[in-house]
Amino acid sequence: MMLCSGPFNMAPGDTQEVIFAQIAAGGDNDYSRLASISLLKKSVSAARKLYDVDFILPAVLKKMPDPLAAELDREIVLAWGNEFEKTYEQENIESTIYSFQGYNIYQLSKDEFTFGERKLIAVFDLKDGRILHTDEVVDPVSGLAHKEMKQFGNDSGIQRFISIKKDFLNEIPLNNGSEYDFGVSRFMVADDINYPYGYVESPLATITVKPQTTKPGVRNESKFGEIVNARHQAGNSLAEVTALILDPGSLTGDEYEIIFKSLNGKMSFDLKNITTDKILLSNQFNLSGGNDFFVTEGFILRVKDNFLKPLLEGDIYRLTMPGVLYDEKLAADDIEKINVFPNPYYGGNRNEYNKYDRHVTFSHLPSRAVIRIFNLAGQMVRKLEKDNPDQFLRWNMLSEAYFQVPSGIYIVHIDMPELGKYKILKLAIFTENFTPDMF
Repeated sequence: MMLCSGPFNMAPGDTQEVIFAQIAAGGDNDYSRLASISLLKKSVSAARKLYDVDFILPAVLKKMPDPLAAELDREIVLAWGNEFEKTYEQENIESTIYSFQGYNIYQLSKDEFTFGERKLIAVFDLKDGRILHTDEVVDPVSGLAHKEMKQFGNDSGIQRFISIKKDFLNEIPLNNGSEYDFGVSRFMVADDINYPYGYVESPLATITVKPQTTKPGVRNESKFGEIVNARHQAGNSLAEVTALILDPGSLTGDEYEIIFKSLNGKMSFDLKNITTDKILLSNQFNLSGGNDFFVTEGFILRVKDNFLKPLLEGDIYRLTMPGVLYDEKLAADDIEKINVFPNPYYGGNRNEYNKYDRHVTFSHLPSRAVIRIFNLAGQMVRKLEKDNPDQFLRWNMLSEAYFQVPSGIYIVHIDMPELGKYKILKLAIFTENFTPDMF
């Protein structure tokens, strides 16, 4: 196709700027020719919209910073927005097409046959009355374009953490030592209700987590959801300044200072770790007291102003966060909790994702351990060495020569040189007949 434009007048030596869009569109093999033309029309609408807004592109495809996770006893606390500057930028994108609306939280399947499928488990969106979010889609057969519901909001308000106690894919409680995949995305909606691209979602930021009790010898001084009250050091305000604990295992036990100041005629605050002399948050204007605060060092700082005695420049608060304790005597006592699961192993394991992923898992192990596995004849079939902070270690039920061990009873000797202790376990294995996919 050749497209001509003009005419327009040009003086000698003059220049003209010509703007054009090169557009292509098409569906999968199941799409009809009419459907491909409808998709082409959508692309034309997008090009026209970009022209109208002077080509200010929406940064909707940027991936979010990776979330964090507190791995607790049969519970996971996901947190995102820990990188304040990036999070603030992505929530306040200067775009004349889309505006930030909220976050979607998903659980992702790890199963062989449904790998990568995701289930929406929570939505946190702006409290602005916008609940139903649609987008224009094209029917692959008729080629007709129609509005389709893409997102149901709940007007909950923004929150950057969530407590998860359930495996939503299987509708059962979380199991300690099992791996789960979760993802977080942000979604944006069109400012112009007549714009056909009404809804867009960023790529998922994913994380693999493993619920668990505290590691041997470790004790947290706090729990998820506990509140730490700040002390008023200077000023006369009656504002409430508190810290909501998200990850007890990430707390530092440090001293923090919150300094209030006037910025552009509005009250703001800075959060500083005075133990490390590091400013964690600066120029924060949120004084609502809710959960719409940024995550930092295992907690969120919440500030709720008081209208009778409001915050003024010079108000200073301080708080001391709990920490994490380690005791070698407790670590030695915790060896009683060392176990292996599933035991007995009956031809399969709920944590296995396909028939090639056969394993049992040892739990509550210290950082360093040597595991020797013997058959009832006293022959050592496998030696495993561990030297990492993870309390779990998997055995793929292969021998030293990498052959599948037969069904039977096995004796497990676990040596812990740093603690001067050892433990003996019995493990029963019942293998299944195995047929590989390829020979």
